[in-house]
Amino acid sequence: MFEVVFALLMYMNDKLEGYSPKLNVADCLEQKRKVERDGNNDVTKWQCKEIKAIVEVDKHGIKRIKEIKE
Repeated sequence: MFEVVFALLMYMNDKLEGYSPKLNVADCLEQKRKVERDGNNDVTKWQCKEIKAIVEVDKHGIKRIKEIKE
């Protein structure tokens, strides 16, 4: 079942390489600022976006994106 969530998306060389669900847009933007400040922005680009995804909760109660609907 697809669910609409905010996610922090990581692009490397214009290809989606990773994603992480966030509670809301403010949480996403805060995390984005942190990783941009600490990371290598020549290769890695970050984007906060509301997406449709299959989300699962792992055994520790943490939400994880299993699949993104493009």
